[in-house]
Amino acid sequence: MEEEAIEAKRSATRIAIVIPTLNECKAVGKVLGGVKSVMDGYEYRVLVVDGRSIDGTDEIARDMGADVIYQRGRGYGDALKTGFFHARKRLDAKVIVMMDADLTYNPKDIPKLVAPILEDAADLVVGNRFAGLQKGAMTLVNRVGNRVLSLVAKLAL
Repeated sequence: MEEEAIEAKRSATRIAIVIPTLNECKAVGKVLGGVKSVMDGYEYRVLVVDGRSIDGTDEIARDMGADVIYQRGRGYGDALKTGFFHARKRLDAKVIVMMDADLTYNPKDIPKLVAPILEDAADLVVGNRFAGLQKGAMTLVNRVGNRVLSLVAKLAL
């Protein structure tokens, strides 16, 4: 796809960035600042799905321009489901990006993740938060546990 066509699609395709939170006041501002720094030129909205934080997470998110939705259910899965519903039904988002409020995923990777979708080269893009980890950054138990869980997930699909 030509660069001009990609630029036009970037500014016309609504992207929703869903960020579940629960008492993330120390990190949510960094994540939202990171998102803002890489999304210039995109049509996007940030949906912070808050699990009733008591530390002011919701206020920080709102002050930084995010739409804050209060989660009715409990848990991470319910927060994502709530965010996806609002992204599709309320915002009519064509692309949904999931992020964690604790900087598990680097916001600077968002443009690389959405590019194949905007270029009509993919319907789904999955990132790998472990790519580029320094040797020794994860314990043996964590590495084995992640591999086992990944295998179980693959078998379930």
